Amino acid sequence: MALALTRQQWIKRFDPMLLILSLTLCLGSLVAIHSAMSAAGSISTYVIKQFVGILLGFGAFAFMARTDYRAVMASSRSLYTASLVMLALVLVPGIGADKMGAQRWIDFGPINIQPSEIAKVLLILTLGAFLERNRDSIHDLAMLGRSLLHIAVPMLLIFKQPDLGTSLVLVAAWFAMTFIAGARPSHLALVALLGLSLFSLGWATGVVKEYQKKRLTVFLSAEKDTTGAGYQLYRSKVAVGSGQVFGKGLFNGDMKRLKYVPERHTDFIFTVVAEETGFVGSVTLIGIYLLLILRMIMTVLRSEDPLGQVIATGVAAMFTFHTVVNVGMNIGVMPITGVPLPLFSYGPSAVIASLAALGLVESVHLRRHKISF
Repeated sequence: MALALTRQQWIKRFDPMLLILSLTLCLGSLVAIHSAMSAAGSISTYVIKQFVGILLGFGAFAFMARTDYRAVMASSRSLYTASLVMLALVLVPGIGADKMGAQRWIDFGPINIQPSEIAKVLLILTLGAFLERNRDSIHDLAMLGRSLLHIAVPMLLIFKQPDLGTSLVLVAAWFAMTFIAGARPSHLALVALLGLSLFSLGWATGVVKEYQKKRLTVFLSAEKDTTGAGYQLYRSKVAVGSGQVFGKGLFNGDMKRLKYVPERHTDFIFTVVAEETGFVGSVTLIGIYLLLILRMIMTVLRSEDPLGQVIATGVAAMFTFHTVVNVGMNIGVMPITGVPLPLFSYGPSAVIASLAALGLVESVHLRRHKISF
């Protein structure tokens, strides 16, 4: 049942750290994108679009925080259908926009929407509702399989775009959410083994494209192919290392100024931070993400409602996966999967979706007690 909070309850229960940490990351993203993409004496359109996305994102944060997350139970099937429709429309010629060999956007004039980003949040909500409805039987392997099917169809649609990174984000959220919901670890291990077997089969049969294979394996030997598949990763590692302890100074990065690092405003924006602010700035940025994720975990631990626990877990898993994989691929210890740094990489759709997801966590935090007197 939806719960309306009084002003006193809002003041008492609101977690300001979620808002402060997310705002800090968003402001940092504007500085980093400006450094990466703006010419001297000007402001890039990337910065302007990101700023608009941040404003809309905090509007989404406020809306989701004010909305009782339990209301999703009544409309979860409609939301799930809407996510499938959006993902399917991307693949329709004439509707979905093809950019750099990927069809992930829908263009509305100057506005580009990436449905997979919106779908991630909707699927966390709807999977949470599914797990809540079947809470008493999620320990059964058959029911666990049904929950996996819940994300399987949207995953395939996202993979078809192709977008391997977002597909893997959904997998990470599913594992975390079903574990918190009560799934048996042995069953989850069995699903993981099956998933690895299917991925190996896809690798052998060509379902995983050749360029995807190169992106997944190049981190093992980027230095051996610095002009081909390893170019992006090699340049990224050079930029990160060149920052040393304190960096070259804000807006003074040579690698980004000379455009040596491709996608330096999106997937590889961490290289801008590392080169210009060095080890100190990089660790500070990672520390902010750690604090943000810990705040989400605290919400999971404090919530007395199973549905709230599962939803907050899904958002925490999404942010954790994004952060670990993005930083890992920037420093050359993880495969390149095209996963952006949340709230920091350029992408208005991604920023709006991420802030909406954090608004969900705030909603859970505000309503963490079942009964309040």
